[in-house]
Amino acid sequence: FAREATLYNMLFCGLQRERSHFDRSQVINYIKLKLTEAGKQYVYNENTAKKDIGVLLQNYVLPRNSQSNEDYSSLLIDLNLIRQDSEGYNYYFNYEGKIKIALEVFMYAILCLKENVGDNTISYEDIQENVGLAFCMQDHETIDYLKQLSQMYSDYLMYSDNSGIRMLQFIKEIDKETILDKYYANI
Repeated sequence: FAREATLYNMLFCGLQRERSHFDRSQVINYIKLKLTEAGKQYVYNENTAKKDIGVLLQNYVLPRNSQSNEDYSSLLIDLNLIRQDSEGYNYYFNYEGKIKIALEVFMYAILCLKENVGDNTISYEDIQENVGLAFCMQDHETIDYLKQLSQMYSDYLMYSDNSGIRMLQFIKEIDKETILDKYYANI
């Protein structure tokens, strides 16, 4: 789901698994480490990484001291997924105060993941690591959403938790654009 924007994927689906609080230098070190581990250190440029992190944080974090209306122009700020501490140098993933995403948006993200996985069964772990973390969802929230989706779309999918093996199984195909149409029809 979030793999197209690598920095965003690294922050939400990688760094978030390791820490809930971070500063810019920790993000830079994490990116450098992950690219080195993947043998892709040659694509790392510290100046580019710093700029990209700045843009990401500007997209997600409400500015402390607004300079202009442009500071509030990002739609992602409204999700309230990342917050700044009182000093303004450290950030944290906002698990408690974030905006709850619509079930249809969550379903759309799962359908995008399903396309990448290429299977009719997706493990809970894959959903949590690739979709739940992208929306700063804790385990219980992701499970609750999966149960709700299983009821809402019972003709298309089923969530199961048998002997500790949690998975989402698609019974028949459902078009992800149809899900978005449903979402936009209700807003």
